[in-house]
Formats: sequence, C-alpha cells, structure tokens
Amino acid sequence: MRPLLLLLGVLVVSCTSKGNWKHSQLDGSTAQFSSSRLSYLTSNNPSTMKLEIIRKNRRHTAYLSVGSRAIPPLRENTKQAEIWVQIGDEKNSYIVSRYEGGQRLLLPENLLEKILDTLKGGTEIAIQASGYSLKLSPEGFAPQYEKFQKTSKVPKLIHSPF
Repeated sequence: MRPLLLLLGVLVVSCTSKGNWKHSQLDGSTAQFSSSRLSYLTSNNPSTMKLEIIRKNRRHTAYLSVGSRAIPPLRENTKQAEIWVQIGDEKNSYIVSRYEGGQRLLLPENLLEKILDTLKGGTEIAIQASGYSLKLSPEGFAPQYEKFQKTSKVPKLIHSPF
C-alpha cells in the first residue's frame, strides 16, 4: 500500500502546473561571460509569440520571438514594428525594434519595466503584433523571477546608461 501512495504522490506533484515561466542560466568563468534567462513558454501554435528576458552584464534585454511568418515592418522602416499591449482595460501601442528577418522584436526598457511590475502585481498581460498574440499569466512568475534575480555570477538589476 505504501508504494502505491508514494507513486500517487509523485504523480500529483509532477502533474501540478507551475505556470509557463521558466528560468535558466549559463555560468561563465566571470560575470561578463554569464547570463540568466526568464522565458514564457507557450504552445506550439504558430500564431503565438514567445517572450525572453535575458540578463547579462548588468542589463536586462527583452525579446518577442515568432516561429513562422515575419512580423511586418512599421510603414517603410524595416527596423521597426508596432505591437499592442493590453493590461486590464488599457490598451497601448508601442514601437519596437525589429531584427532582420522580422521574427524577433526588441522591447524598449520602459515597456519591460511595465511588464515586470504588472506581473509582480498579479495581473495578466496580452500582447499582439500583426496576427500574433501572447497572454502572459502571472501564475508561477514570482518564484521564477526571484531565481532570475538571484542567479550566481550575474549582477542584480542595475540599469545601464548605455
């Protein structure tokens, strides 16, 4: 009977959802060669985006990535795109940097700070860009963000003037 209870306990723990947030880290020989990553993992649906927040050398950098067709450029500027971010009833447009190929977007620092503050506050965020969408759930964010902030060899959040 005891092995059956142990097996049931393992199954319950392994099936418990901890959210879609995942933390990973690469340790180099010094902080200069180390990095930490916080990702929001979604389904393999081709119309969804992925969010990655990378911390390296005292800087946070956030990217939205897509796996299929490119996000079109903003008007004639191939280095920019437009995204929409909804928090509660408030929906705002942001101009973001678009990498060559159009499948990766760099979020501005002020938007990243707003996203982090919103998730810490327990509120869901919806992001849209030309047919793609991503809903960031605060479920499981806090413990993964804490790990992201405490990783070894990587400095705590300090905004660089560069």
